[in-house]
Amino acid sequence: MLTLMLEQLTRALLYEGYALFPYKRTATKNMKPVPFGVVYPQHYNVHHPEAHSHLQTECIVKGNADLEMEIKVRFLHLRIKNLLERLEDGIVDEGEENGFHAVASLKSGDENFVSGWEAIEREVVSSNVPISQLVQHGMECRIEFPEVRENRLLYNPAGEVVGKQTSEVSSLIGLITILARPVDGWENFFKITVKVINTTRVKNPDTVSRDEIFKQSFLSTHTILHASGGEFISVFAPDEQWQGVVAQCQNINTWPVLVDQDNSTMLSSPIIIYDHPQMAPQSTGDLFDSTEIEEALLLHVAMLSDAEKKTIANSDEKLRAMLEKAGQVTPQELMNLHGILREV
Repeated sequence: MLTLMLEQLTRALLYEGYALFPYKRTATKNMKPVPFGVVYPQHYNVHHPEAHSHLQTECIVKGNADLEMEIKVRFLHLRIKNLLERLEDGIVDEGEENGFHAVASLKSGDENFVSGWEAIEREVVSSNVPISQLVQHGMECRIEFPEVRENRLLYNPAGEVVGKQTSEVSSLIGLITILARPVDGWENFFKITVKVINTTRVKNPDTVSRDEIFKQSFLSTHTILHASGGEFISVFAPDEQWQGVVAQCQNINTWPVLVDQDNSTMLSSPIIIYDHPQMAPQSTGDLFDSTEIEEALLLHVAMLSDAEKKTIANSDEKLRAMLEKAGQVTPQELMNLHGILREV
């Protein structure tokens, strides 16, 4: 279902603002995630009504009895990484913290590690569901990812343990509900409602901090709706005859737009964009800041020292891949970003 263009677009929106130049986790603006499209746990929402525990996409689709819907939800799941330095004569054990103390950074050989965070990309996909089933019974899809804790010993060139890196991924539980209702007065037109709900249980939901609750939230949540044998009506700019019907659609913390020429796919994003968006063909890939000038970012990355690049690469695999790709940009590709004139 995901064409290359849709994959590139979704990824760009999913990771918007994920890391900003100079990309170091020690930089103030990169120490904490500042994501769009956060779906907080329901238990947290009870004590913090401004923190929504669901997002909802509603739109209109046209199709006959053979129409089938497929729903895909993508979001980021936070992983916290901490560093522990070995105390002198400390006991060496991957699973024990005795003999270690927490530090912000740690040098191991010629590698410099830092504490911080990164994100795991999650995806939940429904099967192709006939529209008749969605009208009669609806459909539910479970979101469930288990808690994961990992430890890794760090060694110096002499083979001695100098520290330990720990990573923690909290469990996430949620629900995707999909419903369809015929549009009154219009044959073979249906209103589709997709709701993403975070039902993760939270300890001390009344006192937990915002930083801590991010571990149990869906971050940068996006929904992709595909109608096999159907066509969506624009929510962004509906024809006059559809304005009244579309106005009844309630989109909460997300905004759906048409993405393909046959209007069979909608991308619902917390970042408002227009119908049929396109990626700039001269773009070289992920730099995590689509509002920035890509040429300037690439030049800034080129000015980072080798030591800085190593530190950034050790903090996050996605940043490592970005640095590698940025390092392969040719002078001609850089010139292509310098400016372009199109006749209108």
